[in-house]
Amino acid sequence: RLSLIISPGVDISLRSMAHPHLPEVLFFPDDAAGHKLQTFLHFLGSAQHTMDICVFNITDNRIAHVIEAAHRRGVKVRIISDDDQAMSLGSDIVELNKHGIPVATDNTKAHMHHKYCVIDGRLLLTGSFNWTRSASLENRENIIITADAELVKKFDANFAGTWKEFTTSSHRNPVLKYY
Repeated sequence: RLSLIISPGVDISLRSMAHPHLPEVLFFPDDAAGHKLQTFLHFLGSAQHTMDICVFNITDNRIAHVIEAAHRRGVKVRIISDDDQAMSLGSDIVELNKHGIPVATDNTKAHMHHKYCVIDGRLLLTGSFNWTRSASLENRENIIITADAELVKKFDANFAGTWKEFTTSSHRNPVLKYY
């Protein structure tokens, strides 16, 4: 059994990529015990090889800790975020980048407002859920977790195209490192 400690007292056991309970749908706000967030973190932390994250922003340290732990385990993590949000107060994006995780941003007037993650090219987490503490505790949000090959393939292709676009010279953010 492989476990991931994301904060004192919180232990997430990682299952193999053959997730028997998929698809999964989570609706927020969460219960007092945080069961829905723990389920989300479990799937997020299950990455073995790659974790491609495309989100508006990350301000929930519990989520950031799972991402950083995956990176430390050798998972190839890449993050695409909105340029304004990545630099905003409370954002974990720059800190994750300082830990060696490549980050690309849109650097446009428009917002990069996606909220999805492709794990190992086989698992998709997507929905309205903002990766913020208020999303799990207060907001009406949702996450769909699926291993549907057609959906995963489409989101994977979107990530690849967006990553390529946002890492060209016209979009490169001078504050972030692309490693």
